[in-house]
Formats: sequence, C-alpha cells, structure tokens
Amino acid sequence: MPFTRLLAGTAVVTALVAATAAPAQAAVNDPLYDKQWGMRQIHAEQAWATSTGAGVVIAVVDTGVDLGHPDLAAKLVPGATFVDCGTTSCGNGDWRGPDGLADAGDEHGTHVAGIAAAVTGNGVGVAGVARDAKIMPIKVLEAGSGSFADIAAGIRHAADHGAKVVNLSLGAQPGTQALTLTGLESEVTGAIAYAQAKGVAVIAAAGNETHRIVSRPVRSRPARAP
Repeated sequence: MPFTRLLAGTAVVTALVAATAAPAQAAVNDPLYDKQWGMRQIHAEQAWATSTGAGVVIAVVDTGVDLGHPDLAAKLVPGATFVDCGTTSCGNGDWRGPDGLADAGDEHGTHVAGIAAAVTGNGVGVAGVARDAKIMPIKVLEAGSGSFADIAAGIRHAADHGAKVVNLSLGAQPGTQALTLTGLESEVTGAIAYAQAKGVAVIAAAGNETHRIVSRPVRSRPARAP
C-alpha cells in the first residue's frame, strides 16, 4: 500500500531539543542558518545550553540519505535499505536505492537528516537541531513512495540496531489512513509498538497536506426550536 512523504516534517526536533530559559549561544557560522526560521521558533540556540543530542542516534526512516553529503557524512552510523527487499536489508540507506538511480523526490531523506543533525558550525550548509546526534539512514521509500511493509521493516531494524529515536516524516495517501485506523493494516502500528517496547521514541510528522471531505462548501444554519 503506497505512502507519500511530507516535505516539512521533522517532529524529531521537539523530541530532542526543548526551549529553555538558558542564555542564548553564539550564532553559528553555517551559511544557510539565517534561513532556518524554525530554529529560532523553537529557541534552538537557548536549548543547546541544556542538550545537543549527544549520544543519541536518530533513525531517519524515509527516502534514504546522501551518504557523501558534506554536512552529513561525519554524522552517519550504518544504515539499511528496505525497498522491495522483504524483511532483510538489501542496502545501506543510500538515497539512490538498490537500482543505483537518483529518483525525483528521494532527496527528502537527506533534507530531513540535515534538519535533525547536520554538522553545525562548520561553515557549510545548514545547522542541525540536535547538533551532536548521529543519523541512521533507513531507506523505505523510492521516488517518494513505498509500502507499509517496507516502512515497518525499517522501524524494526532501527529499534534493533541502536536507534533512540525513529523519525517518520511521511504520511499515507488520502484514504489509506483508514486501513490503520480500522486495524485492517497493522504492520506499521505493530512495528511502532515493537520499537516503543524497546524504549525507542517514535516521532511522526503531522500536517503539510489537507483534503476536503466534501466536494462543495456546506453552509451551516442555526438550530431552530421545533
């Protein structure tokens, strides 16, 4: 069953770094930092005085990560690929996937990993929110979509290989959400429960997209007594 990714989603931010009343740190020198409005919104610099995510491995269960990216290469731990592989990994989490091709949309996992934990203060690219955390790249989506089975396999792998946080910046296509809500599809919910039982925080994105329930506006009328 297909999934699509949500382009803004890294809820892992609030899982690892919370705003505090501590004094602000000096602004970093990453050239794109000034464009990262979300960092200021969550008071990331103040939070770094309390926590930078050191010792935490974040599994980015997504489209994979560019393993040679200059802002990420030093932050990566061994990853895995689950794209039509069954329950056994057939890769290392690289965004190109088993076919070796860079499909449109597969840059998303790199984008998410950078927000979460890019090398910070190195004069390159962006700053990471959890600036001292590590990233475990888990590829479960190809060309921006994938299956419940592959996503579930990725979550379980992360939980079994040292991840402390699983980040799911993805969402089901319109209508397929009902499968999980009704229990007809339980692979992902089962995998999340498995990870949580091992003490892993599973963080899911919310938002980005909305779909009208009805095809035309409905005018409300005030109730009248009979």
